[in-house]
Amino acid sequence: MLERLRALTLGLSALVVVGGVALYAFVSLGGGETLFGSEGGALEAVNFDTLDYQPADAGYLLCDPAMCPLATPDGPAEILSASLIDARRVVASLERQNPLLRLALVDYAGSQFDFVERQPASPLADVVTVRLEAVPQGEFALGTEERTRISIFSRRPLGSSSSADHHDRVARWITTIRNQLQ
Repeated sequence: MLERLRALTLGLSALVVVGGVALYAFVSLGGGETLFGSEGGALEAVNFDTLDYQPADAGYLLCDPAMCPLATPDGPAEILSASLIDARRVVASLERQNPLLRLALVDYAGSQFDFVERQPASPLADVVTVRLEAVPQGEFALGTEERTRISIFSRRPLGSSSSADHHDRVARWITTIRNQLQ
């Protein structure tokens, strides 16, 4: 009886190994799309004009109502005392300063940057979208100092997260960007 069980176990193990090798070969040769789909998992750019975000959603959004007409942001966009060019340079260089960041999408013409941020304690990545906009002179301050409006949207596309974590992340990003501009 024990010899029969051993033979059955070996036979099943060999079948699993052969099946695994066959599946690997099938996927490697391009047949995996029929089984697993053809979507590559690419990150889609955020369109602030059509973004439908509510504070009850997991995430955190700082944005002005004019830029995010369909969303209910958690707060207004921050104003930086820097030119759009300087702010764009600082935001684009954040990836080089932090090994946990990867710049996933860039729209230089629209001054929008999408970063993937991985935290060591979390297996799932967060996505932070930063959009910069020049503030017209005279809108917030007298004088000739250039200013830039920064809108930030933090979210986790997969898994669960808390708004408090995203709030802390956005506050950290604003502080980092302000410090780099000084």
